[in-house]
Amino acid sequence: MTLFLFELKKIIFSRRFQYLSAIILLLIGALYVRNILFQDLLIKEQQKQVDISTREVQSHLRAFVLQQEKDSENMILSERITHLSTALDALYEWKPLLQSENWQARLQTENTFLTALLSYKETGGEFSLSTPEMERTLAWNDQLLRQGIEPSPENYGTSLPNFMKQITDIYVNIGAIVLLLLLIGDLLTIEFEQGSIRFLYTQPVKKSAILHAKSLTAITIYLFVTAAIFIFTWLLGLTIGKPGSFSYPVMIDKEDSFTFIPIFQYIQWSLSGTSCIILLVIPLCMLISLYAKNAIITLLSVMVIIIGGYFSMQAVSWSGQPWIDPFHLLFTGRTIQTISGLWIYSVPITLLLALLIYLFALLKMKRTVDIS
Repeated sequence: MTLFLFELKKIIFSRRFQYLSAIILLLIGALYVRNILFQDLLIKEQQKQVDISTREVQSHLRAFVLQQEKDSENMILSERITHLSTALDALYEWKPLLQSENWQARLQTENTFLTALLSYKETGGEFSLSTPEMERTLAWNDQLLRQGIEPSPENYGTSLPNFMKQITDIYVNIGAIVLLLLLIGDLLTIEFEQGSIRFLYTQPVKKSAILHAKSLTAITIYLFVTAAIFIFTWLLGLTIGKPGSFSYPVMIDKEDSFTFIPIFQYIQWSLSGTSCIILLVIPLCMLISLYAKNAIITLLSVMVIIIGGYFSMQAVSWSGQPWIDPFHLLFTGRTIQTISGLWIYSVPITLLLALLIYLFALLKMKRTVDIS
């Protein structure tokens, strides 16, 4: 315990830890300010997209009206004109609603436009918006209307729950691993580089105790940094953001359809999955440190192994893949949003591999004779 506390204090009171922590918190604050400043620009961009769709609908409508004058008995042309006319009316109504606080009317009008456009495409009509894209938007709007929750821009949220999700997406999609490696990647190699490993080996402690202390320190630092990031994000959103709702839906792809989970569940799942992969990265880092004895080589090797392992397993396609893929949770948020609850299937193999690597590192530590 004494060695653990010594290692923990050494990390926490280091300038690198303090500077990196300050930079991370400043970046979170800057990201929130950026989200606020971009709100008006987002509305203008949405209006621009509505204008583009309006011109496209008008162009198709004019062409079909001209064709109908030559072929008035063509029922398909009549259907297309009817659907496009409905879509055009919805677009005219939708644009001013983009600046309105009546978000329900805005979503309902968008749904009217998309429904008319889907009906038009079913008759064989062409449009730049793809059918899957429109179906996703319809499902999303319907879910928000059913729950009575105001929509928030995907990557520009100003409400507390949506901003926390944005931070979660950055953190759990390899961000936590990169940050942890920057903080503790040289936790063991520095002892070899500075020669202080000789001093540790002369102390009345087992070699295994050194590895235990280093690993426990790394886990504690991860938990501390994670808590600090999310507490700061929560306080920031609570003080200057909109209240929002933690029941805000997150869309999950499920085979050929969609399902939804609330933001609070998405955050819980994401942090659980990331913590699992962190428990693999830490012993891997320790093991490579014992061989490389160099911080840069260790960091590069860890990144190559986990990223290479992830994409190698992704290249293999079979139904039981999560069960035998220890790198499945490297991009936890992406994994959850594409396969929903299946992410948990890879937890046992990830933890098993982490344990095996840690035991191998312990064996290597005990047998280490050359400490140069």
